[in-house]
Amino acid sequence: EVVRRLVGSDSSRIIIAGAPGVGKTTFVQHVKAVLSEQGFAVASEFCRIPHGLSAASLGVEMLRSILRSLRTTLSRGRLETIPGFKEAKRLVEDTERTAWQGSATIMGTGASAGAGKRTDRSAYRPSQFHDTLARLAAGAQSEGTRGIVIHLNNVENLESDPQEAALMLRDARDYFLVPGLHLILGASESLFHSVISIHAQVRSIFPPPMRLGPLGFDSVLEILDKRVRHLRIDAGMEAVLPVTPELVRETFDLFHGDLRGMLQALEDACIVALATVRPEPLSAGEARSVLAPLYLGHLRESLSDTEIGHLVALHGLGLDEFRQADVVKPLGLSQPRVSTLFGALERGQAIFPVRTSGRSQYYAIAGRARLALDGWRR
Repeated sequence: EVVRRLVGSDSSRIIIAGAPGVGKTTFVQHVKAVLSEQGFAVASEFCRIPHGLSAASLGVEMLRSILRSLRTTLSRGRLETIPGFKEAKRLVEDTERTAWQGSATIMGTGASAGAGKRTDRSAYRPSQFHDTLARLAAGAQSEGTRGIVIHLNNVENLESDPQEAALMLRDARDYFLVPGLHLILGASESLFHSVISIHAQVRSIFPPPMRLGPLGFDSVLEILDKRVRHLRIDAGMEAVLPVTPELVRETFDLFHGDLRGMLQALEDACIVALATVRPEPLSAGEARSVLAPLYLGHLRESLSDTEIGHLVALHGLGLDEFRQADVVKPLGLSQPRVSTLFGALERGQAIFPVRTSGRSQYYAIAGRARLALDGWRR
């Protein structure tokens, strides 16, 4: 469906939304591989959303990503002759040089740089980046490419300041409408509502997100089986699975579709099995005894004992999903304190947003936090 939407337009914006760790980046990387085979210019790397949220800083990152994409498609001699190439290279190099000089000045004087809003050391106007983007995209198509695909990632830089991010996207709106340019954005469930939909100018050009749901348990087992077969030195050799099916099932249930977190937990647990000579797979009980203190230590690095205590109480409510309003009375906290608590828990990766319904954001307790709570109770 993503490929069909992109191929059917001369300029597209597609949002792939999903919970943290569900596989958005891996999915988009596969889509990009398919599009590359169909004649699109695609870079394996993604375009980073800049920390300095401004239209000019985003323009630099998009130009840099496009140049990387074209280098995978066109020879150096052809690339250097297409319209817009020299301007794009100059804009990127000049902006990088300006940023480096600013950093050197700060270090030389002993001054410190604060995290000011709308940081932009570029001497160029957004319209110059737009014009160069348009010339570069047109030049690439004149050389036979079907279009250029940009993969925008690390959206946490947008979500850290939604109001500022919304202004940046509004200012950069024309970048996304360049013919021959296609944007794929991997985002959380809440990004569309918290950032993109704030300004009508931005909302009108971005379609509703396409949601990537979590893999089912059978698919996860298939992934693990393929991984074990891939790691065998001899395809005909017998292999002992490092974990029991019960451990896989329990970990799958704990992580609520967070495939990245689940695989990391299994890997952390298997370190214990690698340190022994016994061939038996690691059991669920053995894994919990290792992971609980390990993840509790991580949790204590980012949360206070009071916040962990509230997390224990939150877990004790037995809710698969919850809103802030659902836990105000059970936790005995005011709405502002619950809001502050949720912010701390989310930054500490103890809870994560799972879906948005209307204006309500629903959360769930992360799998690593659930394992850590075993160590807290002990």
